[in-house]
Amino acid sequence: MFSEYPCDHRSGYHDRYAAPTAVAGYALVYGITKESVPSEIWRQIFCIVGGGCVGLAAWMRLAADVGKPAR
Repeated sequence: MFSEYPCDHRSGYHDRYAAPTAVAGYALVYGITKESVPSEIWRQIFCIVGGGCVGLAAWMRLAADVGKPAR
């Protein structure tokens, strides 16, 4: 079952690069919603969801290149 997916030595670096982008996404959404969302609870919800989306997008872009050979 697991033999279809070979182990790649580059597969562990996704989290190290995707985590800072999630923090940056959180900060971006916080800066945008700071003046426009009056409720602190909703602002935090928007920031967490926005940061998660940005981090997930970065992780997916990095994961898409794992199986490709280096040029």
